[in-house]
Amino acid sequence: MTNHYKIHIKSCSTNLKVTYRNNTFLKVEKLTGKLTDAQVKSIGALIPPTEKAIEQHTQNLGHLIIISPIIKVKSLYTEFLDEWFAFYDDFMKIKPRFNATDGRSLKAIIKYLTEISQDEKEALQLWKIILQNWHKLDNFYKKSADLKFISSQINKILINVKGVNKTNQQVFKSAMESETGRNFKFK
Repeated sequence: MTNHYKIHIKSCSTNLKVTYRNNTFLKVEKLTGKLTDAQVKSIGALIPPTEKAIEQHTQNLGHLIIISPIIKVKSLYTEFLDEWFAFYDDFMKIKPRFNATDGRSLKAIIKYLTEISQDEKEALQLWKIILQNWHKLDNFYKKSADLKFISSQINKILINVKGVNKTNQQVFKSAMESETGRNFKFK
């Protein structure tokens, strides 16, 4: 596993990005600031040789450096994609084939769900609800677990999912509250 850390050198206000792979030092990059030739020659003393040594290094050299992990936040696209891959693998029992067309379709789905939701978090929740209820949809939709299809039929799928989540009592109540329901009279 590859992990990245930022090392801030207090004396010269320089930031370094240090990369470790499988607990072993891999590389160092200068992000900001300047280093003199003497500092470059002694920089090895500031960089922990292994990822496990970071805590000890911070305790010993805390007056010279600050070490903090660089945490990459997942994009909305990646979160939607992760949900899709998990769903497809679970539902179809195979890993989905994913190409540029699928990527464009997923972006269109994200754009639409974000537009009809209050925010991106709600759009992701709506995507999860669609995928969690896929097995309850009409057979026509159920057989077509494909991003291009979902993108082109998103309105109908949402309506279908809404119908799946309503009980018969809720359907009857909402029908009776409609204008047609209020004006209906038995003969």
